[in-house]
Amino acid sequence: KIDWLDKQVEINNSERKNKAKEVRLDVLVTDHEGRVFNIEMQTTDQDDIGRRLRYYLSRLDLRYTLNKGKTYRNLKDAFIIF
Repeated sequence: KIDWLDKQVEINNSERKNKAKEVRLDVLVTDHEGRVFNIEMQTTDQDDIGRRLRYYLSRLDLRYTLNKGKTYRNLKDAFIIF
């Protein structure tokens, strides 16, 4: 069951606005179990999918899965689908 869905979600780092690469998630979904899903549509193969996955997942974790004061055991399950 989908609890929340949003399109074209931007994740920016305001502290490093002009230095950090920004991320725009095509489709972001959370389900009834609290899992986070990012669905991405790519038009070209830049031969960097592994590193792109790593960066997108780190940005998802930063914003959506682990709140300050929580332990790493509190990380929600997160999935990226390309």
